[in-house]
Amino acid sequence: GANVGSLVQALQLGLIVLIVPSLTAGAITQERERGNLELLRMSRLGPFSFLVGKVSVALLFVLFLVLGTLPGWFAIHYLEINTLREILNAWAVIGTTILFALSAGLCASAVSPRTAVATALAYAVTFLAAIITLLPLLTADQLSLQLREMILVLNPFASALQVLTRGV
Repeated sequence: GANVGSLVQALQLGLIVLIVPSLTAGAITQERERGNLELLRMSRLGPFSFLVGKVSVALLFVLFLVLGTLPGWFAIHYLEINTLREILNAWAVIGTTILFALSAGLCASAVSPRTAVATALAYAVTFLAAIITLLPLLTADQLSLQLREMILVLNPFASALQVLTRGV
């Protein structure tokens, strides 16, 4: 029963990990490459406003992508596969993953000299967060249960499975 909700959420998280880091990875580096960054620094536009503008455009695109799955979530709730609380918890995991991926792209753009480097760095950070935090599953006998749970809670896929299969 809860496997349908877990599958939907896993697919959404997979899309987020594959698409979102590239949306903000060029936020600062593209302006630097075009020669507009110095002009922006001299304008009245503050750094916070600049970043909010860049992130809001990317966030709007991601929200359209994610909100497209709402009918599926409504069906999951209507068929009583998952409770409303489980679904809202799943959306919290999705939202947190979106914010993490957007932030990874933005940070990579701030420290990288070129857009290609920023994109590669943003994907590396996002994939590491999604994959490396699964390593406790391979070292189950070498780590304490508490340490494994502390590491796995950082993984969006493990969190998603825990949120939607808690009652199973």
